[in-house]
Formats: sequence, structure tokens, C-alpha cells
Amino acid sequence: MGVKHSREYTIIIEELMSAVMQVDNFYQFVEMTQTHWQSLDISEQVEMTRTIADDLLYGLELEANIELGSGLVSYDRANHTITVSSNDQLVKQISLV
Repeated sequence: MGVKHSREYTIIIEELMSAVMQVDNFYQFVEMTQTHWQSLDISEQVEMTRTIADDLLYGLELEANIELGSGLVSYDRANHTITVSSNDQLVKQISLV
């Protein structure tokens, strides 16, 4: 299951990770506080961000819109895109094809 795509999965995940990290308080998606997030070393933060991106990509198959910290991740099935916003501002639009 998951969002259908024809681009390489790892590239989509890398783009989604980059966008996720630009969303204010994105770590709240996994019920972390800012203090806890900042206590992780860089490699742990990267792995946690990858986990969040994976979870979002699969979750968007069930929910077209998922709240992420102070933002929103939306799946446009018709246009094969994922849109990431933070505080109502576009962060990134990711093409799946």
C-alpha cells in the first residue's frame, strides 16, 4: 500500500525529508518536544526525519491531508503531487511521476 509513484522512492523520500524539516514543529508528529528533538544527535535526527517522511508517504494513501507540526502535508491524487506547507505557506511541491 502507499501513494502510487513512478519516480524512485528514495528520491521522493529525500525531497519529502527536506520539506518536512522546513515545517515548524514537525517533530510533534512523533510526539516529541523541541527539547527532546534538540537532544538527538544529527544522525538520529536524520533517521527520525526519514521515518516521518516514510510514515507520511504511506499515510497519505488513507488521508489526503495530514497535519504536521504547524503545517500540512497534502496528496493530490489527480496531479500525482504532494504539497508540504508550514504556517499556511508553501514549502515544497513534490512530483510523484
